[in-house]
Amino acid sequence: MFESLLIIGVLALGCGLWLDWLIAWLRRRREAEAACPSPGIYIAAELKARDWTRADLARLMGCSVRTVSDIINGERDITLETAIGLAAAFGTSAELWVNLQVSHDRRRCRVVAS
Repeated sequence: MFESLLIIGVLALGCGLWLDWLIAWLRRRREAEAACPSPGIYIAAELKARDWTRADLARLMGCSVRTVSDIINGERDITLETAIGLAAAFGTSAELWVNLQVSHDRRRCRVVAS
């Protein structure tokens, strides 16, 4: 994707304008991530409060530790299946986790679009 953007940018805008656009785009992406922390922060807080490890949560959810780590680090979204596993592990509703993900996605879109 990045290579395609680079080729299009160089052809359409010229090097100087393209570089300005790219820097602004990267800055918006970074700001979006900072302004919209992933739902993983809530999972990390729950793990700490319960004195659980990521492996403990993965076992309870029936998924890999890698999946749990990716969600906590904001590298993977909470899917419906994951939300059901989180709800079962933490004694919450799946809707809570889905809503946290949707709220995160909406905030991230607003920041990137602005």
